Amino acid sequence: MAFSLKKLLLVWMLLASGVLMLSTPLVLRFSVYSERTLAMGYQDVIPLREHVSTFWCENLTTTSTHTFNAYLYDGAEPNVTEHATQAQSDGYHYLLFLNDPATEAYNDVQLSVHAWRRVFDRNQSVDACHEALNCSLPLAFRSAHFVVAERSRSMPPRVEPVFLRALCEPRRKVYFFFYLAFAVLFVIVAFQ
Repeated sequence: MAFSLKKLLLVWMLLASGVLMLSTPLVLRFSVYSERTLAMGYQDVIPLREHVSTFWCENLTTTSTHTFNAYLYDGAEPNVTEHATQAQSDGYHYLLFLNDPATEAYNDVQLSVHAWRRVFDRNQSVDACHEALNCSLPLAFRSAHFVVAERSRSMPPRVEPVFLRALCEPRRKVYFFFYLAFAVLFVIVAFQ
């Protein structure tokens, strides 16, 4: 039996391809398709853009113990408006700083607070679930779709935390491509 570098390289390439084809769905199962839990405040608006991939996910299913609204957007960035308010000083406030008694320092404290809130136009949403405990929204293949969830305001605010669980449902055609490719690769190697 003669040693052939070409056959050895082919075997190594097929072996590496097989490992890749089998390991990719397992990695996806624990990274992309795993359930994400997010804490929701009373007036939180949470874009779930980082938690899904429109290539791998067919639907995004969200569940919570408190009613919530979920909106599906087509990827257009929201309009941004800025609003600034100047707060008036309401008197003097004294702060105690411990210094060496021999030195006297005058402190001038200026405080600037920047608060921002992201607001999405509900009228621009493609699909929506209102006052739901469980919602599943479809994601188009390789699109810029993303889901925004907000806690429902129909019930009074709760002190205890409310958690939203987001789960990506696999796009089966893409997911099983790896198993099909492994089977084809196995047949090719078997009849070499």
